[in-house]
Amino acid sequence: MIGLFGGTFNPIHYGHLRAAQELRGLFHLEKVVFIPANNPPLKKEALAPSRHRFEMVRLAIDSHPGFEISDCECGCEDASYTIHTIRKMTEQYASRTLYFIMGLDAFLDMPKWFKAEEILASIPIIVMARPPIPMDEILESPYVHDVEVDGKAGQVRLKNGKYLSVAHITPNDISSTNIRQAVREGRTIKYLLPECVQSYIITNELYK
Repeated sequence: MIGLFGGTFNPIHYGHLRAAQELRGLFHLEKVVFIPANNPPLKKEALAPSRHRFEMVRLAIDSHPGFEISDCECGCEDASYTIHTIRKMTEQYASRTLYFIMGLDAFLDMPKWFKAEEILASIPIIVMARPPIPMDEILESPYVHDVEVDGKAGQVRLKNGKYLSVAHITPNDISSTNIRQAVREGRTIKYLLPECVQSYIITNELYK
C-alpha cells in the first residue's frame, strides 16, 4: 500500500515529515510519495518556483527510508489538478493499492475542487486531523453521510457509498506560512524544518 501526499510544500517542514511518518505506521504503508504541486488553481499565496519546492522536498526526504518524491506535477507546465495526478499515479502503480493523503482543511474545501466527486470515487482517502476529530465540521461536507470514531482514526461514510479515513496526527503548530513570514522578517527558522532545507532557502534567497 502506498500513500500519495500532495501539497505545495512551500516550504516542506517537520510537520509534513512527522505526519507522513505517523501515517505510514497507522496504515501500514510501504511508502509515502510526496507530490509537490506545480500551479494549484486555488492557492492564493505566493509560491516559490516549483523547481525550488521540488528540490527542498527531495533534500528533506533524502535520508528517510519509505519516503519518495514524484515530479508528476512539477514536471508539467499545466495547472495542478488532483484528479489528473491520481490518474497518472494509478496508471504508474497499476498493481498497487493507493491512498491519497490530505489535510482536513483541504477535504472541507473539496466542493471547490475540479472533479471532486470523481476524486472521492476513484481512490481511498486519508484525512489528517488533530485530535479530537471535529465531527461537526466533517458532517458539514456535502459529500459525507456519517462519521464513526474509534481510537486514533475515524471512518467517514460518504454519500457515494465509499469510505475515507480520518487519522489523528500529533498536534504541531509549525506552518509554511509562519516560516515564510519569519524569513521575510529576518527571524530564525532553525528547528522548524531540516537544516538542508533551511540552507537551501538561504542560498537561493527564497521568501525574501
